[in-house]
Amino acid sequence: MEQKTLLFNLSLFLFLLFSTKTQAQEVRNYNFSQIDAYTAKVPEKSTRNIEQLGTYLSKKAKNDVEKVRAFYYWLTHEIAYDVKTADNTSLSTVYTVKDINQHRLNIAKKTLSKRKAVCQGYSELFRQLCKQAEIPVYVINGYSKQEYRNNTVRERPAHAWNAVQIDGKWYLLDVTWGAGIRNSSGAFVPNPTDKWFLTEPSTFVLTHLPLDPSWQLLDCPINLETFKKDGAQISKQIQSKPACYDYEQKLAEISSLPQREQELQSAINAYEADKENIYIKDYTAMKYMNVANRMGQKLANNYRDYPFDQLIKSYERIIDLYQNAAQLSDQKSIAENILRTRINYANDLSNKIYYADNLSIDSTGFFRHKLLKLCEQLYKDEPKNTTIVEMLGDAHFNYAVALETKLVEHVKTPTANHHQKILIHLKEAKKYFKKGRSAQVSERIRSCDRFIRVQENMIKRF
Repeated sequence: MEQKTLLFNLSLFLFLLFSTKTQAQEVRNYNFSQIDAYTAKVPEKSTRNIEQLGTYLSKKAKNDVEKVRAFYYWLTHEIAYDVKTADNTSLSTVYTVKDINQHRLNIAKKTLSKRKAVCQGYSELFRQLCKQAEIPVYVINGYSKQEYRNNTVRERPAHAWNAVQIDGKWYLLDVTWGAGIRNSSGAFVPNPTDKWFLTEPSTFVLTHLPLDPSWQLLDCPINLETFKKDGAQISKQIQSKPACYDYEQKLAEISSLPQREQELQSAINAYEADKENIYIKDYTAMKYMNVANRMGQKLANNYRDYPFDQLIKSYERIIDLYQNAAQLSDQKSIAENILRTRINYANDLSNKIYYADNLSIDSTGFFRHKLLKLCEQLYKDEPKNTTIVEMLGDAHFNYAVALETKLVEHVKTPTANHHQKILIHLKEAKKYFKKGRSAQVSERIRSCDRFIRVQENMIKRF
């Protein structure tokens, strides 16, 4: 029985392996002559925007592979390489972009409009066309080797290309290199080629090394040191090393995540594979920032619609993301984002409490106390920031009000200690208000004084 089961499992494995290879061969050997001829005659009026272009290119395509081919063919024949920009560009590390998706769309639109781009523009326009056609697509960042540079590897990763999923299988392509080459003097020579269209992973990795090893699509990925060797040595290592990495599982895990988390997880994979690489650290920090920025933007517009626990959880997640970025990079903007987010967190929680309907006295006290702790930590880190100073004063004052409300409505036998605790927070509030500079400071101090007198009189009765 065990022998039969073993034989069945082996047969199934061989069948799946053969089927996968057959599928890949069929895709790569596909006859694209008809779709190529159609794509070569796109009217100018259908290239005015990405939506029109994608619709036209997809119109006569019989399946996803023909759509991908149409996108590749049009880009490689119609978009020129921007040499001037390329020589002053490295892997993008955008820390200040709040809406990364809009930023990428703008790059794609600019590429279509100017008919000229570097690798990022080619990759982003290809991504947008695939997204419109609902074809899974990914922009991959990493290292490359080119003949005009004598196949040397730049110290900084400075290239981008794509992966597409067709019938459940991932394929690699480089639209930029498919458009032409740079000659020995570095000038761009248009020369559309199929060499970089759905290229075999074992061939692609000779000249392209993704930061995330999963995107090598190899059973045992190579590292940067191996990539710096010549092609024959790389091929020999690939052929000789047994399977050591389940890239399909890694990519399935990435695909299962929310969109905003996918690129972050890929960057984490890159960092785990090469923790000493300063450029990968910077790249991973950027991805943490991108996710945090997107979450923060969503919160800023909708925080009142969030339940308290979700609001708190979301803000603490954003702060964790920024702090993870800060551990990998010393970019000044990261620290600025952490501070801004913590201030927004405190303000939004304060407003949420103020406008909440039917919030119990206990819950009000709990959230006021949490807000106080947030402000205390902010003040500890930024003691000279007058906005934070006044926020801390407000937090003490409002917590004192919450304690007073609970005392009046829930405590049958008040003691001097109850009022003493309220008094402590009122005096703290007054202390911080005195350090403030806003126009409301004087009124806040007077409110504290009135409330302090009430508490002192109550204490005297005991």
